[in-house]
Amino acid sequence: MKKMLMAMVAAGALMCSPGVLMADQGTATAPAASGQDDGALLNALVKKGVLSSKEADEISADMAKQESTSAASKIGLGSYVQKLTIFGDLRARYEYRSGTSQLTDAGAVNEQTRVRNRARYRLRVGATEQFADDFSATVRVETSSSAQSTNVTMADDAGVGGKASDAVYIGQAFLTWTPSKSGMDVIDKHITINVGKMPQPFVASNMIWDDDINPDGISEKGTWKIEDGKDNYWTVGFTTAQIVYQTRDDLTQSGFAGGWEGLLGWQANVRYNWEKSSYVDVNPTIYNYVGKNGNNNVKFTGQTSNLTGAGTTTTANDLLVFDAPISVVFPVWKHSLKLFSDTAYNFEAGARKQGAIDTMTYNATFAAPTYVTNLKADHNNEATAWRVGSEYGESKKKGDWLFGGWYGQTGLFSVDNDLNDSDLMDNRVNFAGFDLYAQYLITDNVSAKVNYAQSSMLKSGLPTGDSFSADTVSGSLKDYRLFQADLSVKF
Repeated sequence: MKKMLMAMVAAGALMCSPGVLMADQGTATAPAASGQDDGALLNALVKKGVLSSKEADEISADMAKQESTSAASKIGLGSYVQKLTIFGDLRARYEYRSGTSQLTDAGAVNEQTRVRNRARYRLRVGATEQFADDFSATVRVETSSSAQSTNVTMADDAGVGGKASDAVYIGQAFLTWTPSKSGMDVIDKHITINVGKMPQPFVASNMIWDDDINPDGISEKGTWKIEDGKDNYWTVGFTTAQIVYQTRDDLTQSGFAGGWEGLLGWQANVRYNWEKSSYVDVNPTIYNYVGKNGNNNVKFTGQTSNLTGAGTTTTANDLLVFDAPISVVFPVWKHSLKLFSDTAYNFEAGARKQGAIDTMTYNATFAAPTYVTNLKADHNNEATAWRVGSEYGESKKKGDWLFGGWYGQTGLFSVDNDLNDSDLMDNRVNFAGFDLYAQYLITDNVSAKVNYAQSSMLKSGLPTGDSFSADTVSGSLKDYRLFQADLSVKF
């Protein structure tokens, strides 16, 4: 306060000195913005020798602190809130999709190609409140009710400017606890626990997890750093999660037995840095399903049926999946090069395959002799999915650029295709293809990105899982193409 008074007195003296008053004393001018005006005044005081540079810097810091405190006091937050962080992003997208079917659900040859062009947007806005005693709460709302997409298609409502599909939904709502006062060094600031509708916690590619999925449940993460020289060190830890995959009432519902089904994940996290920007990252993971409610009792067939409970394209029966995402990062010609791979294997693929054969053989709603014959003739359980790729560049600040790509294959019974990416391979299994992408940061928070993916049936005559969107191609896809152009803003 003393410094502020000193500045005010000095400013008064300066304004009364020769050469400072305007030549036309009767002319009034609008005041400049407060921060700019204060800065110019302090500079003038330093030039006149009224204040030293150090004193001017101290006064400037005090004024900034006072302005910040005054602004914060206008927001009605409880005294228990230590910090409020608001975040979000807005994305505009042009998208092209096309697909060609090979077989209908009934197994008849019926090739048809359909195309969809659409403009889309995505809005996500959230806030995190940091409380005392190591707790925080995060809530994020987003467009679209889909678990695997936050996009809204422009002008898909009735009438110009319709808003029926432009609603917002709760995308994330979770509590976080990071203990720091337990008195045990091995725990304090090393363990993080999330509870609620939370971000997907595992290190994984979208071969396993769609980027938009925010599962419900609990996750635990531990991280420790082990020094190994000046620039060399290990980062080791674990990630576990108990995810509520599906729940039903105790009473029978829609023909399914009531109950609870969970997805359990167990991951080891190991990273070795041999210098600041070079490392290898290995994250072996096991996913297993517990509980036997309706979704687990129904058998995955890779095609749809008109009879509820007879078999479907997205069920979690007979899945015990091992996944191993690996990446290596190091600089090449002053930019970062990332080499990555992901390999998954379902230890229960044989049982998943037999369940599909039995369901289609003994249920009259599946008039699909071609599928059954081909599955019986296929001596491979189609238990493996894999991907390899690379990425070059950065995406941190204005002017940064990045491009990359990958190629991969996903066996029919290898992964849970209710969780994998809904864009690049359209949630499909028994599919193989590639993805190419490039990104440029126009400013620190505005980016442009283009993406092209193309894939096709891995083994002809077998189903490919989830149906392409109803307004394009249903049934098993022979091939599929996707192009996306995005303009995104973070705030």
